[in-house]
Amino acid sequence: QSTEAESVQFLAMRFSLGILACAKPLREYPLDVRKDNILTLSASVDCADCATLERFYDDNPLGFVLFWERQVTPGGSYKSHLVEEFLRACKELAFTGVACGQVDILIDREYAKRYIDPSTAPAHILVREGEPIPWCCWAR
Repeated sequence: QSTEAESVQFLAMRFSLGILACAKPLREYPLDVRKDNILTLSASVDCADCATLERFYDDNPLGFVLFWERQVTPGGSYKSHLVEEFLRACKELAFTGVACGQVDILIDREYAKRYIDPSTAPAHILVREGEPIPWCCWAR
């Protein structure tokens, strides 16, 4: 059972990687990335497990995307809990065809503005073929 601090450290480590990689479907990433089932979605960060939002949509027909704001100090708030549950859900969705992506709105605020009011983050959406799926249709 990881602590909130470990989760935040893990996410910060993902952002600190400086390796440029070509965008590709999640199923083509190394096994450790596929097990976590989360790509960093960014227009400005280059790393081994990064893609632009557009490329993520093009390469993954089904997506679960989190818009969140990195926390400087971890806490027991509902926001931390939502992020932790997103990470847990993504691990459970590994190898199912549902790719997960996360957008840090401190870096890519414009991505978030397409779908949410950034002041309400964290928030998540389900996407099919690059289009958000309304809540009423999630079970279909």
